[in-house]
Amino acid sequence: MNAWLITTGSSDVQVKDADVWADWYPQIKKSLYGIDRRRFTPTRTIDDDGVPYRIPSRVLGLAYAALGTVVMEQLEFPLLQEFQRQLEDQQVAIAQIILLISDQSEVFDTDERDSYHCPYWQDTCLLYPILAAQLQTQFPTAQVTSLLLKPALAQEGLDNWNQVLTLVQQQIATLTIEPETVYVSHQAGTPAISSAVQFTSLAKFGDRVKFLVSNEYKSGQTDLIGSSSYLRGIRLQEVQALLKRYDYSGIKQLLDQYLDSTNPNEKRIKKLLAALIDWNFAEFHKFKNKLSKIEGFSKEAFPWWQLGYESAYLAVVRLNQGNTVDAIFHSFRAVEGLLRLWVDKHHSQIRQTPHSDPKREYFNNYGKDLYLFLEMQQPIDRKKDVDIWVFGHHVFDQRNKLFHQLEGLQDKKEVFEIWQSPNEKKWDEHDEEQWKNRLLNCLNFIAAVDLPQPFHSLEDASLMTEAHQALASAIAQL
Repeated sequence: MNAWLITTGSSDVQVKDADVWADWYPQIKKSLYGIDRRRFTPTRTIDDDGVPYRIPSRVLGLAYAALGTVVMEQLEFPLLQEFQRQLEDQQVAIAQIILLISDQSEVFDTDERDSYHCPYWQDTCLLYPILAAQLQTQFPTAQVTSLLLKPALAQEGLDNWNQVLTLVQQQIATLTIEPETVYVSHQAGTPAISSAVQFTSLAKFGDRVKFLVSNEYKSGQTDLIGSSSYLRGIRLQEVQALLKRYDYSGIKQLLDQYLDSTNPNEKRIKKLLAALIDWNFAEFHKFKNKLSKIEGFSKEAFPWWQLGYESAYLAVVRLNQGNTVDAIFHSFRAVEGLLRLWVDKHHSQIRQTPHSDPKREYFNNYGKDLYLFLEMQQPIDRKKDVDIWVFGHHVFDQRNKLFHQLEGLQDKKEVFEIWQSPNEKKWDEHDEEQWKNRLLNCLNFIAAVDLPQPFHSLEDASLMTEAHQALASAIAQL
């Protein structure tokens, strides 16, 4: 079955002859709060013969409620008729019609209604019987229902974009239909309503949405637009938010259906996403292998020490995502893991032993022995090399305590405390750069023997930064 969702406004119901207003006004003037009838005199956008007239929607609804058929005989439905022709040309059978109507009676008090400029008079709730009767004539087998937008407070009027979006989302969420296609006419009503209906209908029905659009000033100019262009734009906005959170799996899920593997840029996006998803799961070897196959990334760009910097930058990302336990895990793993890689690369006298060795002729190739071996191989000055010294003499012990308890970490400050000695001035939640610098200096110290020059930031050291920027640039070209 197919459904049709229609926003409503003064352009949907128009009057053939302005002279009838003189007969209608006496029947409804008590409901017009004393406003002079000349204020509501029918007007038309183009002063040409045959062009119908407009009356504010609530006023027209009041006239229909009072006079019924007398009013109905004088009405025209130019946009709806154009849409009907378009649907007939496409041989579309409509099973359900949903009219989105408005009522701001709780927003504007009686004093405010004394002005004919008040948006209260543009409300379409009283047009519903008129529109329902007309649509039932055009689509006799269709079920016609309504969704009511009724804000409760003055600041929640139908020109408030945020509030209107919430109201529309709440109303469309009540729809239980599962149509093959939803045809959406969103042009009537305020710009806020139109935008909200576009967004919310796409969010609920996705690629089942088709938009019926028309030019109210040029008869016959209607069109049927598929959802893909609308959805693509919305998806790209969502992707930008996910990029800021480094949520590559989420980006892949949003973009997959829009990426063409025959398009070089879109193919590049797919490859970059695959590599960055591995990075996000700390699969740095897979990240390296996939990245090396992408144009612009050197196959030699992953020396032995690179893994440590990737893990450290992943810790930074996790911290900014609010995942403090992962931030500690990856930050500690970065330094301990790089120590192990340094040993594997440059030393053979360290080996795993099941017993401690007081003479230190043998060292375990894991845990604190890695640091003790480093300290034996090269002098570590407590003041000059404070960052790596604190890691070896304090962070190891803190890490062991944390990893053997079930409690997590409450905030950034607790993460930073684990990376400090008891004698240091404690960092607060704004001292992230000091924590990052400590991590960086530890890695630079361990990798110094092979580093062309020390890195100045974890962002510069991580290949993920370059891959992320390449992805953002490729997405910007979509």
